[in-house]
Amino acid sequence: MKSNRLQVRAVAFGEAQSQRDASRDRDMETAWCSEFQQLRTLVSASGGDLEIEQALPVGAVPLKLVEDPTGRQLANEFIAPKTLQR
Repeated sequence: MKSNRLQVRAVAFGEAQSQRDASRDRDMETAWCSEFQQLRTLVSASGGDLEIEQALPVGAVPLKLVEDPTGRQLANEFIAPKTLQR
């Protein structure tokens, strides 16, 4: 079955028992949203289209926690989003 839909969201990396900093998570989500907007611009410039069906405000829901199976404990590391370039 072919689908033209894709669901995306910002996530946090860490361990379930680690304490989350909601302010930092909001900052990271804000950066993610900015990068996603840049992606939409690049796709549009190439003749494509990304239609957003549903969007929630930054901080509306906690970031989904993704545990690192390697145990590297990325929770307190800042991973800067790569600047999108064409």
